[in-house]
Amino acid sequence: MTLKIRRNKKFGLPPGSLIYTGIQPTESVHIIVYRYSEKQFEEKRISDIRNLARDEQSTDWVFIEGVHDRDLLLELGQCYNINNLILEDIMNISQRSKFEEYDDLMYMVFPVLERAEDKLIKYNINIIVKNNTVITLCQKFDPDLWNPLISRIRDPEKKIRKSDSHFLLYSITDLIVDHYVELAGEMDEKLFTLRQETITAQDPFEKILDIQNELLFLRRAFSGCRETMSALLNHPSSGESNYRYFLRDCFDHLISCIESVDFNFHNTDGLVNLHFSRLNQKMNEIIKFLTLISTLFIPASFIVGFYGMNFKHMPELSWKWGYPAVIALIISVVGGLLVLFSRRKWV
Repeated sequence: MTLKIRRNKKFGLPPGSLIYTGIQPTESVHIIVYRYSEKQFEEKRISDIRNLARDEQSTDWVFIEGVHDRDLLLELGQCYNINNLILEDIMNISQRSKFEEYDDLMYMVFPVLERAEDKLIKYNINIIVKNNTVITLCQKFDPDLWNPLISRIRDPEKKIRKSDSHFLLYSITDLIVDHYVELAGEMDEKLFTLRQETITAQDPFEKILDIQNELLFLRRAFSGCRETMSALLNHPSSGESNYRYFLRDCFDHLISCIESVDFNFHNTDGLVNLHFSRLNQKMNEIIKFLTLISTLFIPASFIVGFYGMNFKHMPELSWKWGYPAVIALIISVVGGLLVLFSRRKWV
C-alpha cells in the first residue's frame, strides 16, 4: 500500500508567492473607504485602490471584502508599500492569529467565527495599520459584526471621530473581542442546557461531543489571539498613546473568554463522566431487577424440581391436597421474599 501525501497549493513555491488557499469564489471584490475627521465624514465605494487620494488630515479606514483577487492585492502592496509576505498571509485563509511589525506599518490577523448550519466556520480578519490609514481585509463583510462600528464613525459626536488611526485599531479589536465574548456566552448557555439534558435525555453523548469540538475550535482561535493582543499591547505606539488602557481592557476581556472556554471544556469532560455514570446506573438497575426476579423463582424452581423427581414411594405424590399445598407453598415463599425485599427497600 502506497501512502499518498496531499500537497497544499503553495508547496514548493518561494516565500511571498500570492496563492489563494481557499475555494475560488465567484463573487467580486468590494472596496469601501471611510474617511473621517472631527468635522467631516466621507463614505464611498471604489473600484480601483489606486484612485484613492491621500489626506493627511483625516483617518482612512479601507475595508476590502474578498482576499482572493491577486491583482488587487498586488496593487494594494504597491500603493502602500506592503511586503509580499503580508500579502501571502492575507491570501492564506488558514493563517493563524499573529502580530508583525515592519518599518512603517503593523500587520495583525484575528480569526472570526460564525455559525452556519449549526457549525462554526472560521475566517480571518487581516488588519494593516500605516500612518493614518487602517486597512481591513477579510473574506466576507458581516453586517452584524461591523455595523455598530460604522454607525459610531458616522456619528460626529462619538469619540472615534475625534481620534486617530490607533483608536480605530483599538475599536476594531474591541469589536472582535466582543464577538468572542458573545461566542463564549453562547457556549455557556449551550453547556448549561446540555447539563440539564444529560440528566434527563436518553442519549446526549453526541451533543456533548459536538459542543466539545466547538470548544476546541474556540480554544484554538482565542489562544492565538492572546499572543496577538499581547504584542499589540506591548507595542511602543500603544504606550505612547492614551489607548493603552483601552487595549488592556480589551485584553482582559479576551483572557476572560479564554478562561471561560477552558472552564467549559473541562466541564464537558465532567458531562462525559456523568453520562457514563448514568449508563452504569441504568445497567445496575436492570441487573438488580433481573437478580430479584431470579431470586424469587429460585425457591419455586427448587420446590417444583424436588416434587418432579417422580420417585415411586414419595408420600406427597399420592396425597389428595398435595398439588394445592405445593402451589400455596410457592406463593408463600415468593410473597415472603417480596415482603423482605420491600422492607429492605430493594424494590
